[in-house]
Amino acid sequence: MEKSAIIEYLKSNEFEEIEEIKYKDGTFVVRFYYDFDDSEIEAASAYANDECEEESEGEVWYNEFVIPYLDDIVVDNVGEIIENCMEEFNLEAQFITYDIDEEQIEYAEIVAQFSEKGEEIDIEKVMDDLKL
Repeated sequence: MEKSAIIEYLKSNEFEEIEEIKYKDGTFVVRFYYDFDDSEIEAASAYANDECEEESEGEVWYNEFVIPYLDDIVVDNVGEIIENCMEEFNLEAQFITYDIDEEQIEYAEIVAQFSEKGEEIDIEKVMDDLKL
């Protein structure tokens, strides 16, 4: 598995602070960050303002509207990039995102697992094994 090529691929897709996490041979695990651009944060805020009847920028506004909106953006965008990476390098991959904190909605933290095509992959088990 071309670990450095995978890292370069992730960097070329503007992921930040890519860090390899040592795990079992044959499995490549990385942690990286997805930085939301201003338009994504503005769209999440506009959605919350339109849909939420509670106080703007309150707990409900963040936790039930802004953060789920941003979570969807992360899953869609990271999922597409990971899928393209799988195709380009002929790999299996899964990823998981950590809950976005309302105090730091500028980015999301992601952990991804890559393995050779045909290998069983289970990001939940990796997270448990690594105690992440």
